[in-house]
Amino acid sequence: LGNDPDLKHTHKLNLINSSSSYMGSLSTLLIWHLMDPVSEDEISRNNLAYRYQKNRNPFVDNPQWVQSIWGNPLSLNIVKGKETIRLEWPSKPPRIFVESSNDLKIWREINDTNYLHDASVKFIEFPIQAQSYYRLKAR
Repeated sequence: LGNDPDLKHTHKLNLINSSSSYMGSLSTLLIWHLMDPVSEDEISRNNLAYRYQKNRNPFVDNPQWVQSIWGNPLSLNIVKGKETIRLEWPSKPPRIFVESSNDLKIWREINDTNYLHDASVKFIEFPIQAQSYYRLKAR
């Protein structure tokens, strides 16, 4: 409202400061979107907000719009099966690696020898287990 700037996301973190309209790392938000898909709770919250505010989060209603607008960061693909999760990414840089944790405090990199390769894609499959957490990082 008034003189408030329109906030913008950026890949250039040096642009983010208290006097600019840039906020948030676009690539981090895009990866977060891929790693944490819309849940039933978010859909319910979106429906409830609409009842009171008469507006909706279009990215909860249409999560595919995120990639349509901003693309797929790092060409990451996540496939959740019944018993496994498969992560795929390009073999070329940037170097992506996967870490795992049982408590969200201590993280261990999954050794590169566990990654599988095909012509242009690296991927890893791991079982879905209770109390197991995974995160992607780039170097």
